[in-house]
Amino acid sequence: MRKNTQKVIRILFYMYISVLFVLVIIKFRGSFYQLEITRNRILWNREQGFWNYNITPFRTISPYLKNITDSYAYMNILGNIVPFIPFGFFVPMVLFKKVRFLKTILLSFLCVLLFEIFQFISMLGFFDIDDVILNTLGCMVGYLIYFICLSFKHSL
Repeated sequence: MRKNTQKVIRILFYMYISVLFVLVIIKFRGSFYQLEITRNRILWNREQGFWNYNITPFRTISPYLKNITDSYAYMNILGNIVPFIPFGFFVPMVLFKKVRFLKTILLSFLCVLLFEIFQFISMLGFFDIDDVILNTLGCMVGYLIYFICLSFKHSL
């Protein structure tokens, strides 16, 4: 890949990570007041003994899958997969010289895990293992798209 193209891809990747962090991880919608409300709600729940985490796989995904025809269900599932598709696409392009599925998915998983831990510690969201599963699945889809594009490019 040419040097200028690689530079543009890196810039796009860093822009994507920034937008992902602000809109998906912090869930900033233009109001710091709303972030404060979220933190106060989570703090109050913690004081009542209800912590902002789920470490049981498929606890939150299962009800959505049972009601997949309802818009809230598939929107939640897609809302956890789709934003991470570019991550799986960009990582092998930006960070690895060779196409590496295992490294890409492992790095994606670790980043998603860090995002969830950040949400838990900052009280700006919930640590949910199901989000880790769905976000990582999104990264895998992105990697698959990258691999298909690369294969198509090499077959020309």
